[in-house]
Amino acid sequence: MAEDNISFEKEQAEFNSSLALLQRIHEIKKALIVATVDSNYELQYKMIKAYYKEMVQILKEDEEAIEKEHMKKITDNYYTYMVLINKGKKFFPRELIESFDEQEIRLRNLEQKYGMGMRKKDDARFAMASKR
Repeated sequence: MAEDNISFEKEQAEFNSSLALLQRIHEIKKALIVATVDSNYELQYKMIKAYYKEMVQILKEDEEAIEKEHMKKITDNYYTYMVLINKGKKFFPRELIESFDEQEIRLRNLEQKYGMGMRKKDDARFAMASKR
């Protein structure tokens, strides 16, 4: 009887933890939309970094290594962006700005791959359906 109670409590804690993770990711994605609309690349980078930190805990080891390398490149681009800002530049290399978008899309696709986002189905009636 006590073992059943411990098992239920563990499952409940895991559920609550997963729900909190999804909520944090939801808030990050809302901020990413605002950053994109406002062309706020500093906020976009910071939210991508936060998104990465949330996603890294669920990634498989090989994917984690790949994403770590992508984040290093994005961080380099962010520092380049900040140097240009400090020099008073108003225009930035297209590749630099697009790298932020590409990383965001990569993280969103990983989220989808791990079943954390809205599933893609041909028929909208099945969008909220379970995998069963």
